[in-house]
Amino acid sequence: MCRSVLIYSYVIYLSVLSILFISIFVKKDTNKIVPIMKNALIPYLVGELMVDIAGASPLIRILGEIKYGFLYLNYSYLVLLIVVCFIFKIRLNKFSWKITYKQFIYVLILCGLWVIPQIVLFGGNHLAYNIYRYDSIHSYLIDIILQIPHPAIYEELVYRGLLISTLKAYIKNESIINIIQAFIFGVVHYTNYTSQLSIWMACLATGGQILTGFILGKLYFKTKSLTPCIILHLLRDTI
Repeated sequence: MCRSVLIYSYVIYLSVLSILFISIFVKKDTNKIVPIMKNALIPYLVGELMVDIAGASPLIRILGEIKYGFLYLNYSYLVLLIVVCFIFKIRLNKFSWKITYKQFIYVLILCGLWVIPQIVLFGGNHLAYNIYRYDSIHSYLIDIILQIPHPAIYEELVYRGLLISTLKAYIKNESIINIIQAFIFGVVHYTNYTSQLSIWMACLATGGQILTGFILGKLYFKTKSLTPCIILHLLRDTI
């Protein structure tokens, strides 16, 4: 318990450090805009519910018994989300998918700020997703490939893309928008922890997700591109 509280306290410190780094060093891209889309609300809600419905169905158990079943499922999530966006006339090319060399370096630094101090202080084994959990490099790489469509691309498109674009249609202040989307992003992850942790620890873990959502949102508003967020999300989930 004490060790867990210590780890989560340090997560808060690292999150604040990441936010400061983005605020100070990552320059706002004035050549791109964050799109405003009132019609993105329903695709966002569909994207939010799709994973929850699938997770509550027997589909997860069935796919778990099939080789690469979750790989098929994760790519299906993304394809279905793209179809929903097409139906509701959400043009995905309105979002920026570009990343500059500097932005890529910033993403690597942000990942390092998050991972390296934790490994030095606590060792790598406590991290939620890392190479220590796998019996071979091959299985580790498979898991990385599995997580590219979902959660990395899928969640960034849903939260930093569709949700933020919807909120921008009603709220002008980017800081308020970022707080709202980060809170929603964190809270929807709460049920992921309740089956494994006490309510208190599940709340702490959810708080960590809220901070992660805020960091990703801050990065999105600075770069105005989903790709840096996708890469950082993937690195945070697989290292």
